[in-house]
Amino acid sequence: MAIKQVHGESVKVIVDIDVDDKGEQDITTQVKITSPGGKTWESILQGNKAQHLLTIDEPMLWQPNGYIEDRVEQPLYKVEVALSVAGNIVDEQSKNIGLRTITLNTAKDEYGSNFQFVVNGIPTFCKGANWIPADSFINRVTHKALEDYIKIAVESGFNMIRVWGGGYYESDDFYDLCDRYGILVWQDFAYACQPYPFFDDEFLNNTLREVEYNVKRLRHHASLALWCGNNEIEVMSTAWLYKTKYVQWTEKYFYDILPRQVKKYDDITPFISGTPIGSSHNKDVSSDNVGDTHLWAVWHGLQDLTYYRSRNTRFCSEFGFESLPDIKTIEKFADTDDYSLDSKVFTAHQKCASGNKKMQYYIAGNYRLPAKFEDYIYLSQLCQAECIKDATEHWRRNFGRCNGSLYWQFNDCWPVCSWAGLDYYRNYKALQYECKKFFAPIIVSLENDNDGVGIYILNDTDKAVELGVNVRLITFDGETLLREDMTATVDSVGKVVVKRYSMEELKQLGDLKRCVLVATLTRDGKEINVKTVLFDKEKNLKLPLSDVKTGVKVCGGVANITLSSDKYVRKLALTSRNVYSPFSDNYFDLLPHEDKVVTLQVDDMSEQEVLDGLSLCDVSQIKPKSTRLSDWWTRTKVFLLPVNFFSYLYYKHII
Repeated sequence: MAIKQVHGESVKVIVDIDVDDKGEQDITTQVKITSPGGKTWESILQGNKAQHLLTIDEPMLWQPNGYIEDRVEQPLYKVEVALSVAGNIVDEQSKNIGLRTITLNTAKDEYGSNFQFVVNGIPTFCKGANWIPADSFINRVTHKALEDYIKIAVESGFNMIRVWGGGYYESDDFYDLCDRYGILVWQDFAYACQPYPFFDDEFLNNTLREVEYNVKRLRHHASLALWCGNNEIEVMSTAWLYKTKYVQWTEKYFYDILPRQVKKYDDITPFISGTPIGSSHNKDVSSDNVGDTHLWAVWHGLQDLTYYRSRNTRFCSEFGFESLPDIKTIEKFADTDDYSLDSKVFTAHQKCASGNKKMQYYIAGNYRLPAKFEDYIYLSQLCQAECIKDATEHWRRNFGRCNGSLYWQFNDCWPVCSWAGLDYYRNYKALQYECKKFFAPIIVSLENDNDGVGIYILNDTDKAVELGVNVRLITFDGETLLREDMTATVDSVGKVVVKRYSMEELKQLGDLKRCVLVATLTRDGKEINVKTVLFDKEKNLKLPLSDVKTGVKVCGGVANITLSSDKYVRKLALTSRNVYSPFSDNYFDLLPHEDKVVTLQVDDMSEQEVLDGLSLCDVSQIKPKSTRLSDWWTRTKVFLLPVNFFSYLYYKHII
């Protein structure tokens, strides 16, 4: 059974059925489509080959998550097929479909060649992450676990997940959940990072059967946005100097054989030969002007966290930054005696060359290296969140030229130091909390540089919105040096620049190293998004020592935690030792004299039990391990390690 759609004012659903009749006579096929509201359409045809055409009037279109506000689940139509012989039903199939169109716009434009997903005729900025297997042992991944992951993705503002080619084709449950919740799926074929012997007939034929099976299995899913030939094989093939036959067949397979095989069974879903992709085989693979990119100059290349502002890629399908997992996860694989980035245990739980030292490198570049191991967890997660946030908001501000931000990676397959925003036990890192703020459909975004600060509003939804923006320059002690209230109307899938403050005018207001700029976005008087900017790295600022007041009220199994301070608090982090559910918000700036209420699902816990398990941390509380000179020397030693130094040169001068 193959299902196609033709869209206009109504949607024509074409269901092709080819019956292996084995000589049977009097064959009938019946197709029934049921809408989300219960309306039905039916078609009955005779014969072992039949093409059923059913016209869906007043169609409810499937949309990516976030495009239609307050829509959590997408409308799905049930397609049921029954095969009868001599009036008796002998076989039945059922599939859920979403009514939608999707194309990949690669047309030439003023910047080069586009790489933009267009859903139902609407250009879409893709927001999300790369998916790896959820467990090292596949049979441990339950339906509930998959649904937990997809719900977290939805709540975090994702509208796309890339299924990485180094893993495996996911279960039907996974794609069903993505259909249900509006998560587009970029599907890599399961080839990654190495040469394959496509010249071997037996191997080649096996791959073609694999492609046929998976394309037929997945092609009906509304969530399926792209077939991608492989992960990074093309860019790596330039190093296979003595494997010329492999390189030749890599091009032949991914640019000729595979696309023909895919098109045989699915001529609707967009296809690309691999990721990253350029203008042709091994041409412009790392270019910002065409195709998609994998950007690793931050992390592997040791560039600054703000480096990605210099990259106006058409679509970034992979970039990332490592951090340590939650302390509750660490306690499951390490004793307190092992709490050191250089210990055997932490070295074993790190699969990136010099990964633990790279975390030190970046922490020392932005903060003071801490005396306590637990503070390494906190600071590594802050660096990770800031890196992904800064890149994503830059690309969102340049939507049209840049069309997607998929960070590496969403999840973990075991308890480990990694690039994931969620650790193996689905504990939120700072990145996962931050996603809700930079992936939200409607956000305020601050573009700060040496010349000043620009205030943007970005709207990814289907309707124009009227919004208020409050901008304040506040001293760390709570004095307001600047306050300005503005309003703006932002078109559907649009942006506006509300204001730009020059650095000169801001400097005239006070010592910026003792100030924070705050932009608060409101809708109908309600706060929906807040962003802050400091005017130097935290290690160079004199942040006041915080004294946060905490109050807890429990009602209906939910703890309402009220936080306040008379001083500015940078990146306040809440940790609960006895609760695994996430906070409603975390790793946020607490502004002077303003209450912040955070909720936490605690079931039947008392207020005292919540308080006893709660701990707070912020940047001002970090005690340095040693001197600033020692921090600098640690950072320098990490940089000069051969694996890091040559990687730096590669990403600085070659990629």
